Amino acid sequence: FCRSIPSLVMAELCAEGRKFGRWFWIKNDGHGLFENAYKTKCYCWIENRCMFASVEKEKSSHGKHAFLTFQLEDWQAFVYDKTKFDLRHSSEDRVVRFKAQSPEDCQKWVTTLMQASVFKSPELIGCIKYESRPMEKEDAFQLVEADGMNFKDIDVGFKCNKDIMLAAVRQNG
Repeated sequence: FCRSIPSLVMAELCAEGRKFGRWFWIKNDGHGLFENAYKTKCYCWIENRCMFASVEKEKSSHGKHAFLTFQLEDWQAFVYDKTKFDLRHSSEDRVVRFKAQSPEDCQKWVTTLMQASVFKSPELIGCIKYESRPMEKEDAFQLVEADGMNFKDIDVGFKCNKDIMLAAVRQNG
């Protein structure tokens, strides 16, 4: 899936045959007033345009882990605090909140989620991340050429949220 993706972030997807993964804390909506809302740890990874989360259960629950699956074409990621991000379902009124260990981890993960969901086919040539900048297809052509990639016919996919605009590029044909 990711052998043709030279992007630094996506390169981690293939490192030693592993999927791109990180530890996060997932928000517990049923927390008490003085209780930490982000005390449940989970390991998240991306595979086949899905984000999976293995959530550690409380000691009183049966089994050690619960598994959550988020199909990235149906869920959008949004950074809402320096270290926190949402996954919001596009058609249902569902939000799942996560907390990263650092602002860098949070930003990197949200960017990776956006990259993984841009194209249905895996022939991704490169990804260019921009901070809130409106962009047309012609702008993306110029920026890709400025990055040293010259293609006569490319496909450009855009993913946007309030903090990030991502242009993902692949060659047609």
